Amino acid sequence: MPWGVPAIAAAKVAVLLGLIRFGFHRDELYFITASKHLSPSYVDFQPVIPLLVRGERALFGDSLLGLRLIPALAGAAAVFLAALIARELGGSRRAEIFAAFTATIVPLLLGMGTTLNTVCLETPAWMLVVYIVARLLRTGNKRLWVALGFAISFGLLVKFTELAYLAGLAVAVFASPLRKDFRTVWPWLGGVVIAAALAPSIAWQASHHWAVVEFVRHQGTGGRVLGLGGRAGFLASLAILPGPIALWVWVPGFRQLWRDATFRLLAVTHGIAFLVFLAASGKGYYAAPGIAVLLAAGARALDAKPKKVLSIALAFNVLPLAALGPALPLSVLRSSKDLAQATEMSERIGWEDMALTVKRVYDALPPDDRRRTVVLGSNYTIPSVIDFYAKRFGLPPAGSGHNSAYLWKPNAAADHVAIMVGFDEAQVRRLYRDATRVATIRNRQGVHGYDWGDLVFVARRPKLSWDAEWRALKVFTA
Repeated sequence: MPWGVPAIAAAKVAVLLGLIRFGFHRDELYFITASKHLSPSYVDFQPVIPLLVRGERALFGDSLLGLRLIPALAGAAAVFLAALIARELGGSRRAEIFAAFTATIVPLLLGMGTTLNTVCLETPAWMLVVYIVARLLRTGNKRLWVALGFAISFGLLVKFTELAYLAGLAVAVFASPLRKDFRTVWPWLGGVVIAAALAPSIAWQASHHWAVVEFVRHQGTGGRVLGLGGRAGFLASLAILPGPIALWVWVPGFRQLWRDATFRLLAVTHGIAFLVFLAASGKGYYAAPGIAVLLAAGARALDAKPKKVLSIALAFNVLPLAALGPALPLSVLRSSKDLAQATEMSERIGWEDMALTVKRVYDALPPDDRRRTVVLGSNYTIPSVIDFYAKRFGLPPAGSGHNSAYLWKPNAAADHVAIMVGFDEAQVRRLYRDATRVATIRNRQGVHGYDWGDLVFVARRPKLSWDAEWRALKVFTA
């Protein structure tokens, strides 16, 4: 491997760790809470990230820098895998370096490493699968099916989103000469590895009424890109999220795979996966693992062409990410709600203020009420915030019926008092006979974040038993 590849990977890690600004992303607080409730599976993700966070917290405590090591190292892994894929596809050392460069500089692949999220691990996990498949196609070494089983297992234990890519891979394999390998024992051994690795997760899902299926069914119409939602939004995201300049790399990469009979299987795989996401109105970042692979293929496709101008254009392509993200002044975020939320910078601001607001409400309650108080949030962010700051501020137990937070039901007395955050008054009064609005969630920076403007109620005299109320709060949706 050219020395430039590890140098690029190291530079990417340094950049990502230098982009720590504002504080924890709301999803990071969610994963910290999940790390305290280890399980074979969850509603909206799989056990790998909570396990990694549990280990990271054992080493570094609740350090933001320690937590961000996980996405930074995952980003470095994507750089190495991009170079390895380019080499397996027949690329030169120059193609390896260019593949590593694109895996670093393309905004989608750089931006996802700035916070701990599922896609930062999904991407190298899928790239590892593709690297093994490419090597299998090139060498014909059937023992690689076992390695493929381990790689697929890892990806599925990060998040079930990889199933869309695996569906494409399955169709492509059985439409290609590679299906003959199933006359040997090796693919079946790989299948045994997958079955053994996924058995606890599948058993958990079966015993929890297939929670992930309910979650996927209620995902809605995906995210919005340039005001476009649904399928149009997904198609727009293929150009916008990687940056338009990246089209000059990953589109030739797809073409290269399709024209090469040896590796056409990989073109079919990604074409089917993208069609699945399009049909399901998936969020644009679901395509990140596939885009990363196609960028590596693009490095091979452009191997014989001078790439100096394209490299410079790709480097400038990342400037909007810097301007609209980590380098964006607070004054700009404060003046534009849409910009603050589009860049997700707002999702890293104001959590301590939320906890302090709840503390003021809690401290104002009579002593008898405080002994039986529970905080209830309309989404998973709220109990994650309260849990994170609970020891520092002396906060009561908290919970939410949203996604995996539903699994972590706090204890509550039959005559409990609830501090309700993020609900409207009608929702509160459906559950409680008495309700008083006492506060509104704001933050000192004045940035309109995810929970800006949420109402806070103190609710007494529950209409339902605690078990029935908890079931009424349940909502599995993105």
